[in-house]
Amino acid sequence: MGTTVIKDIKIVEVSPRDGLQNEKEIIPFDKKKSFIEKLMETGVDEIEVGSFVSPKWVPQMQDTDKLFFSILPKDGIKFSALVPNMKGLERVMELPPQHRPKKLAVFTASSDTFNLKNINCTVEESFDRIRPVVEFAKREGFEVRAYISVLFGARMREKFLQRKLCMFAKNLLRWELTKYLWEIP
Repeated sequence: MGTTVIKDIKIVEVSPRDGLQNEKEIIPFDKKKSFIEKLMETGVDEIEVGSFVSPKWVPQMQDTDKLFFSILPKDGIKFSALVPNMKGLERVMELPPQHRPKKLAVFTASSDTFNLKNINCTVEESFDRIRPVVEFAKREGFEVRAYISVLFGARMREKFLQRKLCMFAKNLLRWELTKYLWEIP
């Protein structure tokens, strides 16, 4: 029986986005900036700095543009951001090129209930939203990663359907994304 040796492990630190986005009190910009600068000292390969979402829905992420503008990654560290729709992508493109994230992440879930609560659309509608983001981002030279939450529907008590997995696979493979991250509760 052979042993598989893992040669490379890549750490993507998402706490500046995923860890902070649900905090009730708005964290001051300077604290977020300091947090990201300290994370750069840890040796992580990539930091997801924030998300380009509506400040109305996720107030904690209202200064993502400013964070990208004020912090440049150190050598060997890539900055990324969640970009759920074309409005978010427009905000990315308003940044000077040297301050843009190098990788963009899009988001959907296997559950209509989860998606409706989080991004106000069904699973199928979410693909319609993220498709132009992926296509534009790839044309512009961004790497693109996809998050697929509640892949097997456990959180929302929805029965997972094999046809949904086929829909995900068909769309994501066609888009030739850089990475796929499956969130399994």
